[in-house]
Amino acid sequence: MKRILFLLFFATFGSAWAFHHQEVEIVAGSKGLVPEIASLPKPEPGHFGGLSLQQVGATFHINHYLEIAEFKFPVASTLGGEYYTLEYKIEGSEWLTYMDYNDPIKLDYDNASFPLRSLVTLFRLKMHGGSQDGAVSNVVTVKRPALFGNVYTKVQSWWHNMSYNYVGIKQKKLDVTVKVYNSKGEEQNIENVEQYYRYAWYRRNPYTYDMTKIEGADQPEYVTTPEDVGYEIVNEVRGDDEHLSFQLFVSHGVIKIGVFCTFEELACDGFILKTDYILTKPEETLKVYSTFAEELVDIKKVTELSPGRYLVLLPYTLNDRYEVKSMENPDVELVRGWVLQEDEIMCHPVLSSMLTKLRITVEKDKQPQQAEVDVLGRGIEGDFFVVKTVSTDQAANDTVSVELSAGKYILKARNAEKFLDTYHPSAAFWNEAKVIQIDWWGAEPMTCAIGSLPLPELTGTGVIEGKVNFTSSSPATRSQDDFPICAVYMKKKGSDFMAQTHTNAAGEYRLEHLPFGEYEVLVNLDNFLLTQAHSVVLSEEQPEKKGLDYVVSGGKIKIDPISVVDGATLVSSESAASVYDLQGRKVAGSMAELRAKRVGGVYLQGGRKILIP
Repeated sequence: MKRILFLLFFATFGSAWAFHHQEVEIVAGSKGLVPEIASLPKPEPGHFGGLSLQQVGATFHINHYLEIAEFKFPVASTLGGEYYTLEYKIEGSEWLTYMDYNDPIKLDYDNASFPLRSLVTLFRLKMHGGSQDGAVSNVVTVKRPALFGNVYTKVQSWWHNMSYNYVGIKQKKLDVTVKVYNSKGEEQNIENVEQYYRYAWYRRNPYTYDMTKIEGADQPEYVTTPEDVGYEIVNEVRGDDEHLSFQLFVSHGVIKIGVFCTFEELACDGFILKTDYILTKPEETLKVYSTFAEELVDIKKVTELSPGRYLVLLPYTLNDRYEVKSMENPDVELVRGWVLQEDEIMCHPVLSSMLTKLRITVEKDKQPQQAEVDVLGRGIEGDFFVVKTVSTDQAANDTVSVELSAGKYILKARNAEKFLDTYHPSAAFWNEAKVIQIDWWGAEPMTCAIGSLPLPELTGTGVIEGKVNFTSSSPATRSQDDFPICAVYMKKKGSDFMAQTHTNAAGEYRLEHLPFGEYEVLVNLDNFLLTQAHSVVLSEEQPEKKGLDYVVSGGKIKIDPISVVDGATLVSSESAASVYDLQGRKVAGSMAELRAKRVGGVYLQGGRKILIP
């Protein structure tokens, strides 16, 4: 239950902070390669690290005060033993064992308090049983408080303000409350008691527990440096030994290199990650962990776009949320940061987006229609593909809901009887669809309506046939074979759409029952731009037209360079072909005419931009 509550709190809290605070600005690769970190010394044979002094203060015991030292250590079984004994050494003595009358005190837990018997006492643990039998721990030196016998100081409470364990991040001061008593047990009132606190900061080897004082670090707060990486940072708060006399040691955790990063782009099948450091071997070190499935995700591909920019392609994860990690070494961690104040940064793990609910309706004249709807997501490599298919049939209020992660989406109502394939809001071509943007932090549920494009009842005798061919350079699609299904529209010259059909597995199509007249034959296929189209005239003399072929190549749909129409070979060239906009309207009589109007690869029409690949 604690884990569930934490995740719920984190999701809400993290989203709120991300929305209200500015994310740390990332300049890709600006800090160079992630530095190599030297390994810290490990314990020698017969030794182990783990004994730490927590505090030195006073406790009331049978009408008098005792000066005690409180220790913390790992449970013996975690290090391969059964229990410890505590050994101490004072000036002129050998190592002695703390006894309970005539028996050694056995420590099979993780903390203990012992009275101080000398001005300076050395302490260590001795392991008993298991593979570590006879091994001894690091030595801790404890000084008896200077005011013993006159003023007793008791640490009443302390609070560790949350800090982030990364280089360059401020480690915040401890909030410490102490009480001071005289030898009669009477509490002494000391105003502004914090003025008598003194501070020190240490680096502690997490393997040997050896501590080294950081020179010059004598303030309540400390900003970590690259020299701290791999070490635990330990804060000491003590009295000035005139008004107060106590010691408190608190670990702020092991310091790591925080590789600050951000999602340059999030898509339904991956992301582009931007980092301030350059990752070495990102294809090996970047890992994605599913927070729902609680397991690593199988990354399909990692591509370094430029130093500090990485495209990560994942299996499609419609209802998933993931955390991005770096397994480069234990001293390096990917992190996102938000600026709270001028010198404060809030850090989070690198999490993908929340899920947003999208409500979909299909309408004709604002009346709900039953239809199958494809949700097309834009992949991180740029193409759109079907990520989910839903039906408005028998949906509540004719509205169907889907949950989507961050990214760009297109909605397509697939061909129902008497209706054209239609993209939201009301478009026949995929590139004319309105792209729905879902932001990474989640949003309020959205409602999108698709306006159907009706088709007339056909009673004519005209027929057209053709084929859509795919070259070897045609990009493969995610869900189809080498011949994806294309929609073929018949549009009356200068008028409305009249009919629709789809190609079969071989790319062939046929349209029947067409009234006589002049038509344009238009082909639609997701991710491909129609740049040329056949024009035909059906009449009593020529009621059928065959060989109206197209070729899909290099992201474009064009008239097949060699089409055979009614037995006559037609050689198509760009200069003779027309170019159509995203709704099937002819925008230029020829490619030569279009080129004359192009500016920077973009054709402008009515204030709208149409990219011509």
